[in-house]
Amino acid sequence: MTRAEEQGRRGGCCGSVAKYLTSAKFLLYLSHSLSTWGDRMWHFAVSVFLVELYGNSLLLTAVYGLVVAGSVLVLGAIIGDWVDKNARLKVAQTSLVVQNVSVIVCGIILMMVFLHKNELLTMYHGWVLTSCYIMIITIANIANLASTATAITIQRDWIVVVAGEDRSKLADMNATIRRIDQLTNILAPMAVGQIMTFGSPVIGCGFISGWNLMSMCMEYFLLWKVYQKTPALAVKAALKVEEAELKQLNVPKAGAVLSILMGASAITGIMGTVAFTWLRRRCGLVRTGLISGWAQLSCLILCVISVFMPGSPLDLSVSPFEDIRSRFVQGEPMSTTTGIPDTIFTPEVHTSNGSDAGHMSTKPVPIISVSLLFAGVIAARIGLWAFDLTVTQLLQENVIESERGIINGVQNSMNYLLDLLHFIMVILAPNPEAFGLLVLISVSFVAMGHVMYFRFAHKTLGNQLFVCGSPEKEVSDENQTNTSSV
Repeated sequence: MTRAEEQGRRGGCCGSVAKYLTSAKFLLYLSHSLSTWGDRMWHFAVSVFLVELYGNSLLLTAVYGLVVAGSVLVLGAIIGDWVDKNARLKVAQTSLVVQNVSVIVCGIILMMVFLHKNELLTMYHGWVLTSCYIMIITIANIANLASTATAITIQRDWIVVVAGEDRSKLADMNATIRRIDQLTNILAPMAVGQIMTFGSPVIGCGFISGWNLMSMCMEYFLLWKVYQKTPALAVKAALKVEEAELKQLNVPKAGAVLSILMGASAITGIMGTVAFTWLRRRCGLVRTGLISGWAQLSCLILCVISVFMPGSPLDLSVSPFEDIRSRFVQGEPMSTTTGIPDTIFTPEVHTSNGSDAGHMSTKPVPIISVSLLFAGVIAARIGLWAFDLTVTQLLQENVIESERGIINGVQNSMNYLLDLLHFIMVILAPNPEAFGLLVLISVSFVAMGHVMYFRFAHKTLGNQLFVCGSPEKEVSDENQTNTSSV
């Protein structure tokens, strides 16, 4: 009898595991893992490729960033509207194919350019090579637009349908998706970086193209299986007729340090996803956003303090636009170093930027200031990702099904508008010393955003804002009375 019970228990355990591995939720996780792995590899590699192609200059990378940000800013709402007006499976499969085919084609062009750059440079006074640069940036931008459509339809729509009416399940799925994002953000750049380091850029391009070809086929199949296992995905609320009518670096040691810091920020991001699920169960969704916002701002205060620390390289007395005339009017080349001065990465002595190569400065390293800056940025990721998940779930729960695409498309456009401003500010104020001013501006923008959220939370919960009550009851009340507020 005991042996039979053990066999039954083992059979039940194996059956549960098999059921989970074939469930729509797990298949969606697997598809998202393949997608984000390819995205992270490509986003990391394309910037490195553009720097190498243009003689270790950041010009092409900056142009690519501006084009990407501007395109999503202009087309984000249109992409979201297209997601709303078409069948879910068609949208997911079309965006998946366009994204991966664009990356494959772009990888092949990059391989040809790396192999024949000298020949292309002599053809038609270099215009053939320039045309290749334009083609690479254009196709890479198309891939990013398709990736935006994929993110909207999967992360903002499919997940809601797969979770059904279970908001706790929806919160867990959102947190798991973010953990996958953070893990791939650590591992994918490391993997492709090793390939490029021990191989060559050509091998890196070939590997990414091959990966995207394989990944596209697997993701296509996985999305089809999720669609088959979730009949609700086939039913999509149609827009009303009236609504439809109205809506017609090149420093090795610095790079190593920054890669470690990126990994640390991704780890704290994963901690933020864990904190989100715990806080939501204890305090409710709206209060979770408030608490995570306070946590983020508290950590960012360290960044503000770092600007005013004695010996800080972030000198507010230096005009951020001091070198604009010499850089753009007189035609001096732009520096390929960004963000923090060289003093950060030299242990005892460093070469002053404005002096002769042989002159060595004994100025002490501002290790306390720099440590506070990075510690604040990395620690703030916990609050940042918890707040991001809160806003994501608020939109998922409160935006009607027929408008999820366009609302999230507009949100992406607004995100990229500020990203566009970021690129413009760095181009206009490239001095490393000006980073202190950019820190203060950035923290101010974050503070304004959390003040707006506090107003929303106060309108939603009123006098109960600082009282942790029943989370499920709170969310239910929000859906009934505050849809328009979100």
